[in-house]
Amino acid sequence: MKPRPVRYSRAEKLSLAAAARVLDDASAKPRDTYLAQLVVQRIQRDAERRQVRAEAIRLLGRPPRRKDFASEATFLEALAHYRAALERIECERVLDDPTASLRNRALARRRLKFLERGQPSEIVSSGRDAGPIRQESSGAGSPLEEFLSAIEQRKNQE
Repeated sequence: MKPRPVRYSRAEKLSLAAAARVLDDASAKPRDTYLAQLVVQRIQRDAERRQVRAEAIRLLGRPPRRKDFASEATFLEALAHYRAALERIECERVLDDPTASLRNRALARRRLKFLERGQPSEIVSSGRDAGPIRQESSGAGSPLEEFLSAIEQRKNQE
């Protein structure tokens, strides 16, 4: 799938233009150049996050809401399936990124393997984050597989 171009807001465009002027100025102070580089990195990172979120919403639809379900159990199950699908998308994005580190690629492959197997409560190290990522358990023929097949059908209908 071809990635969509990143869109910037008017404020971001103005900030990028100002940062470009500072970066192009040979007489700019090193601190100003450094700060301009930070601004560009922050704006690009924020735009990429918005793009990833929009793509996830396009593929999966909106996240489940509590008021749309009759019971708490069905809501939590739908939320777990939605989160698993988001994790799958994120793992595929990391694996498709040529600049991703080998460690992140290995973690993404391991995470995908656990998602595909539906293994119970596996812990995958998340690096320097606050804690480990826990895999929710799902049995064979799980609703996760049905949920993912429904997503595939929706993509094929579009």
